[in-house]
Amino acid sequence: MKKSLTLITLFMLSACTVASEDTTQESPLLVPNKPNSPCNQLHKVTSRDDLLKQLYKTAYQDDCAFDLTNEQLQTALGVPVQPLLNTSKEEADNIKKNPILGYKDIDSPIGLHVETRMNQYMVVSLTRKGVLAQRTMFPEGNFPKFLGQAVPLIRVPPVYGINPDYRVKTEYPLQPNQFIQFRTMYCWSNKNIQILTASDRFSAIRAMSFRKNISNSTCIR
Repeated sequence: MKKSLTLITLFMLSACTVASEDTTQESPLLVPNKPNSPCNQLHKVTSRDDLLKQLYKTAYQDDCAFDLTNEQLQTALGVPVQPLLNTSKEEADNIKKNPILGYKDIDSPIGLHVETRMNQYMVVSLTRKGVLAQRTMFPEGNFPKFLGQAVPLIRVPPVYGINPDYRVKTEYPLQPNQFIQFRTMYCWSNKNIQILTASDRFSAIRAMSFRKNISNSTCIR
């Protein structure tokens, strides 16, 4: 009798397991009409390079990421994604007095977050905690190799979404033979898409923007 009950119990557990497996569904594609779109490969990020590589593939080599909502990007990547808003005069005045206020006080597993605007701009920035902990996005003094060679644009005015004058004035140790220099803008171009970033007077970089529909996307010195 005990043996029969044991067999019945095992059968019921097995049936429940099968039923559970049968009801499991794969996550829907972000771009269902294009199964091969790189945006369908987006996943929770594990590091700075993982985030930048995913955006490099979907917002530079391809432009599918610009068509996703902030909610879709945030769910897929696992980092905060918010609208890129203009800074009010009062906020700008406060930032000039205390530059750390220019960085979002939000939690992120990798100290970075994303802001978007009009399906044409996407800015990756250090969070406030990220700035205080890392000082710069690239403490090694060089850009990841997968980005390719950047075109340095020496001492140009600040661009939209990246303002070197609002950087936290805290030095970090420069690395031997580092490529990133002080107060320099760096540019990558692909057809009508650009990647732009700029360093402050301490050679620190704390934001990188991806821009779509640029009339002349060629990086000119």
